[in-house]
Amino acid sequence: MDEGSVVEVDIYLGIIFRTTVIYLVIWFLFRMMGKREVGELSVLDLVVSIMIGDIAVLSFEDLEKPFIRQTIPMFVLAILQITLAFASLKSVKFRYFMDGKPQIIINQGKIDEKAMRDNDIILMTY
Repeated sequence: MDEGSVVEVDIYLGIIFRTTVIYLVIWFLFRMMGKREVGELSVLDLVVSIMIGDIAVLSFEDLEKPFIRQTIPMFVLAILQITLAFASLKSVKFRYFMDGKPQIIINQGKIDEKAMRDNDIILMTY
């Protein structure tokens, strides 16, 4: 094997290592943030999930940067999300500020069209 092949193998092994570690980090972070189905995600949960995924991708683009510097922002986002979720759990006003106030769309079997318009929901009939 020539020196160029050895360097390429090292790069590929580094990518495999980073992929495995990033997968485990993301798995751990999402377990820390709590189990929710996609339909139950708040706007904050969705934004944090997308940002963590984006940061994970960045760790593969620049293999020269230290790996720990690329994982710290993911942990910071997860801690921020957990803190805000806890504050939202403890304060109704904060929850309404972060997630909006829930509205009843169907009341006693009747569709409330005003509530639908307020929430930008379109009723399509065929």
